[in-house]
Amino acid sequence: EKFRWFRSSDGFLVVGGRDAKTNEVLVKKYMKPKDIVFHADILGAPFVLIKTEGKTPPEQTVEESAQFAASYSRAWREMLGAVDVYWFSPEQVSKSPPSGQRLKKGAFMIHGSKNYVRNVPLRVAIGVEMKEEQPTIIGGPVEAISKQTSVYVEIVPGELPSGRLAKQIKLKLATMSPKALAKEISAIPPEEIQNVVPAG
Repeated sequence: EKFRWFRSSDGFLVVGGRDAKTNEVLVKKYMKPKDIVFHADILGAPFVLIKTEGKTPPEQTVEESAQFAASYSRAWREMLGAVDVYWFSPEQVSKSPPSGQRLKKGAFMIHGSKNYVRNVPLRVAIGVEMKEEQPTIIGGPVEAISKQTSVYVEIVPGELPSGRLAKQIKLKLATMSPKALAKEISAIPPEEIQNVVPAG
């Protein structure tokens, strides 16, 4: 839970860093040779891994992972509508900077060619999924979240502070739900929703 994550439409676990520290931990400790790594083409973006477990993820999972990387990058705070995202293999990632330079925490060198996904729109779905009979807040790409629950809202970059937005989302999710569930959603702390809203 220290990372951002979602399950893709095809069932792949996709994990992203929250900040420089978790980016560093994610790449150094949890990146495996068969994973696929994503990064938005902007300064201040998380590293995102598709945990492939040796399988080839379908195009839909690649697109969702690119959207996840784009939406949780600095592009959201800058209120951009879309941003390019690139992906590469773990063997292209290195902590060795060019001679005479040093890399900041959470930053890595990427060697070789990158595969680009162009003009990825910034959109995040936030919804409620029942887990062990408890409503749980989930967030991620719209296509992935809509496969897991029918109770969700979609957000795009804007000027509303995340705290106020979280309260509005909670109210909207409660309104969309059956009465018994609405009561439980109303009891969810807004911080749980704010936790899946991109920064900015």
